[in-house]
Amino acid sequence: MVIKGKYSNFELYDLYLNLLQEYYDHFGTTERHKAFIEAKFNYAKNLAKWISSQDQSDKMFLEMAKIDFEEFTPNVNQEKEEYKLSEAVSVLEEVFGFAIDEDKLSTYKFYSRQKRIVEKNKLAADGKNK
Repeated sequence: MVIKGKYSNFELYDLYLNLLQEYYDHFGTTERHKAFIEAKFNYAKNLAKWISSQDQSDKMFLEMAKIDFEEFTPNVNQEKEEYKLSEAVSVLEEVFGFAIDEDKLSTYKFYSRQKRIVEKNKLAADGKNK
C-alpha cells in the first residue's frame, strides 16, 4: 500500500484500521491475540476514565487493566524475556531448511510460512491421535 498526498491523523488512523482488518481477514487471529486486543482496549478505556475523573477507584481499575494488558502483550513470554524476530526466523530456517534474509522477508511471507508450520504440526498431531 502506497499513501500519497496529505492526510489528517484521523484519515491515516482509518487507513491503518482498514489495513489491520484486511490482515485479520486474511490471516485470522488467535484466542490469545483476541485477549490482547480486548485488554488493550480495556486499558485505554480505563485510562481515559481516570484522566477525566482523577478518582482513586478509577485509578485502581486502571492499574488492574494495566496488569491484564501487560500479561497479554505478545512480545513477552512468561519469563518476561523479549521474543526476537531473529529467533522466530531461525525456527523457520530450521524447519524449511534454507536461509532467510530478514531484511527482505515481508510480513506476508513470514506469517504464511509460520502458518504452514502450524498446519503441519496440527496434521501431524491429528495423525498421531488417530
